[in-house]
Amino acid sequence: MKQTDHKNLKLDLDISHFFVEGFEIDYSVDVCPDYAAMIHVKDGTKKVEVEGNTSVQYCLPGDGTLDLKVFLSSILRNKLERLPIYAEVSVQQSLTDGYDPRKVANFCYEALIKASSYM
Repeated sequence: MKQTDHKNLKLDLDISHFFVEGFEIDYSVDVCPDYAAMIHVKDGTKKVEVEGNTSVQYCLPGDGTLDLKVFLSSILRNKLERLPIYAEVSVQQSLTDGYDPRKVANFCYEALIKASSYM
């Protein structure tokens, strides 16, 4: 970002991409505050498959191992609470049979509210 030398270029802080690659939540948020314009939260895991190939399986926030309390605390510590935070639903979920956007929205909302209540 420093090399771009462009004050209007910003990032979408999407924690899932850091998380599935094994980066700590706090570190991932700590490197982004000067450049973030919005925040996405979804969960996921990276799986090593046959012959070293990898795949990523995304899931809803609150439906995996991403510690939402740590993530939200990192956002507050970095003074990013002014930014919009979006629960992101991967196409891996939205294209499945029986996908119910209202049910998914409620699930994400409840997971984030529950995590924020500990702060």
